[in-house]
Amino acid sequence: FAGCTELESIVFPNSLEELGKEAFRGCIKLGKVELPVRLNVVSQGAFRDCDHLLSVTFPADMTAIDDEAFMGCVLLNKVVCPNLLFRIGQSAFQDCKDLESLTLNLRLNAIEDKAFMGCTRLNELDVPETVEVLSKQAFADCTNLRRVKLNDRLLKIGAEAFSGCHSLEEVHMPEYIREIGAKAFFDCKKLSKVTWPQQGLDLDLIGESAFNGCVAMEVPVLDEYVEFGKDCFKGCIGEGE
Repeated sequence: FAGCTELESIVFPNSLEELGKEAFRGCIKLGKVELPVRLNVVSQGAFRDCDHLLSVTFPADMTAIDDEAFMGCVLLNKVVCPNLLFRIGQSAFQDCKDLESLTLNLRLNAIEDKAFMGCTRLNELDVPETVEVLSKQAFADCTNLRRVKLNDRLLKIGAEAFSGCHSLEEVHMPEYIREIGAKAFFDCKKLSKVTWPQQGLDLDLIGESAFNGCVAMEVPVLDEYVEFGKDCFKGCIGEGE
């Protein structure tokens, strides 16, 4: 049904178990989707560029939202992940500019590259304790994101994960964080408070330009064994002293 520009509604049979790639891509008048109870995966690009999609109801047993599944659904404003979901694929919700409310489930394992990049109305984020890695550009350019709660089991914040989040003010670094990737918080101009682990024994690397442009943030005093990438605190208060 890709490109069916006059399609306004869909009623799925409960027996449906699979949606193919880009099955409803570009159905620009589609306003609401209730997915069938036996569907386990929303396939790659299945609802990409459905410009007027306002709401999606996921089945309770769904396990994965594949790459670009809802990319460019600019009016989608709320996502509640089902309890069994373990993977949100690359660019799954990229450029969903009206996405304001996001509830991540407690079994989620993977938030992949650019999953929520450019979701400019998203204002708060709680990362569940089952997520150990935030992938590259996962929440980049979420310009209204103000509050982020990272779980203490998170081991790695990927490159540019929060780059360009200009409204971000406060971050609590996970207790066991090992790596903060290149440009992870690049140009987060309002980031003024970063709480670092008390022990700091697990942190190995702060990547190149990780906090470059965080002009409201003070350069922290960290363990001598931490490797600092080039310009990782450029522009921060006390940098170069």
